[in-house]
Amino acid sequence: MEGVKPLQLNIMRQFEFKVFDIDEVKMEEEKFLEKMSYDGWELFFINNEPIDGCPKILVKFYFRKEINYLYEFFKFLWSW
Repeated sequence: MEGVKPLQLNIMRQFEFKVFDIDEVKMEEEKFLEKMSYDGWELFFINNEPIDGCPKILVKFYFRKEINYLYEFFKFLWSW
């Protein structure tokens, strides 16, 4: 069918996101990545941000984890 767009899902609602500045993490980079992976987080983006007027570059790791709404619902009920 022409002119009909496929159903687009909101990607932001399907994932939980976390961003870490690797210089502020008090752990070795490799161990930190292993820990996040073990906890179910996926490293999906690494961003190098230059700082104005400074030779330093901030390295930020972007992680995402798929949200399981059924699990979160029962976790919420269990906490009551």
